[in-house]
Amino acid sequence: MPGDNIEDIDLIAEMQKATEYKPEGINIPSMTDPSPGATFAPGDASADDFDDPPPPPPPEPEPSEEINAEELTDLIIEGSDMMMGQMFPYMYEKTLPADDRKHLRAILKAYRAGKGKKEIVLTEDMIEHQEVYLDYDDYCSHLELTDKEKKNLRVPLKKVLAKVNFKTTPENALMATAAMILAPRLLPLVKNKMS
Repeated sequence: MPGDNIEDIDLIAEMQKATEYKPEGINIPSMTDPSPGATFAPGDASADDFDDPPPPPPPEPEPSEEINAEELTDLIIEGSDMMMGQMFPYMYEKTLPADDRKHLRAILKAYRAGKGKKEIVLTEDMIEHQEVYLDYDDYCSHLELTDKEKKNLRVPLKKVLAKVNFKTTPENALMATAAMILAPRLLPLVKNKMS
């Protein structure tokens, strides 16, 4: 086989040949005895010759930052306030009977159409059912958290956040902030899609 061209070797035939049996006492130089003709028999090598390589060092933990409890408190309060202002009017409208909802939508449409104009044109039917709109408007005007409510909420929320010692990666902090910025812009689209 030595000297044969690689193109002349039939790899399949070579692989199908039986392997030769070699008895114990193979004439292989020992790792501890470099002299030629040394034989190797099972049990000759010491355990130190075949030690496993040392395990790789454990991975370093990902750097995390402790988020300032005060900043996170403000973020949660402002985010909650914004969510209430976007979602609760939609939920209020969905709780109305179908007839009241129809009148409310007609009046809201008239108010939007008259925005920036001196007078808003309402039909007699709209005027007759204006109570539905006034209740809705009153509900929406009281959704925003007052300064006193924010102050009362801020102290205990800040203590809870400080106690849990909330930590995050810089990437997660960025994603949370981006979500708070995008949410008020996306919620109206979700509202429209749902209705």
